Amino acid sequence: LKPLIRGKSEQDAVNIILRFVQTALEYQTDGEQFNEENYLFPEESLYYPYCDCEDRSFLFSYLVTNLLGLDTVGLEYPGHVATAVKFSTDVPGDAVIIGNNRYVICDPTYINANIGECMPHLKKVTPRVISTRREM
Repeated sequence: LKPLIRGKSEQDAVNIILRFVQTALEYQTDGEQFNEENYLFPEESLYYPYCDCEDRSFLFSYLVTNLLGLDTVGLEYPGHVATAVKFSTDVPGDAVIIGNNRYVICDPTYINANIGECMPHLKKVTPRVISTRREM
């Protein structure tokens, strides 16, 4: 992905990563694939034939953090997990405010949605924020 995002704005680069995670990985629930809940590490999402919303969110967050150095958070909705990114510039769209920081919603399961687009049925739902920072 590095060559594809080199020289791009943060918004364009994040959209490229978002579209990759949305479309390159087949979706299946953990119940369908493993017969139980199973949380995949980012590398495992690329290994197994399917992944679900939290697996895509972990992979997306990992890629954005490691390729662009941007801060991300997970967003837990009833029955769904998405992500949000703290950009260094003002980016329009759906967002959550955490402290004094604005995190723009980026949903790796909402196929072909761009940054700032929340699933319509979740727009009025306040998600639980999940930290994606590694604590030492």
